[in-house]
Amino acid sequence: MPPPDDTPITAAAAAAPTTPPPPRSWRSFLKFIAVGLTGFGILSGGVALLVELFGVREQTAFGFTIVLVMALTFMANRRFIFPAGRTGAPARQAVRFLIVALSSRVVEYYGFDYLIVHDLVHYFWAIVIVSALSYLAKYYAFSAWVFR
Repeated sequence: MPPPDDTPITAAAAAAPTTPPPPRSWRSFLKFIAVGLTGFGILSGGVALLVELFGVREQTAFGFTIVLVMALTFMANRRFIFPAGRTGAPARQAVRFLIVALSSRVVEYYGFDYLIVHDLVHYFWAIVIVSALSYLAKYYAFSAWVFR
């Protein structure tokens, strides 16, 4: 509730930065998924292009393309999905983005491994479950920590 007009506002309260809550909506989440799927398409196509047309080793092609995809994904997230994040320091956001992206890959691997080793689901469903949970976690981490 705002203070009445005759209530003085202290200088500290007036100068305190206000951080708006991160925008989380179905629309931004669907855009987040679209960016992820686009990244997957670029990764798959880029590796195939480099290997088949230019004779680049598979590992080298994947390494080069994943770096490109991560950079493009970072820029797309910052510009289109979490536009309030454009006011933040890009270098700090890039480091946080890498922390979330790389640590999520480790968690995905161990989650997949757990589901397969314990024969809980078929490997296809393990991929679906792990990927879906990872997307939800990354969306929250990106909106609450990386691009705020």
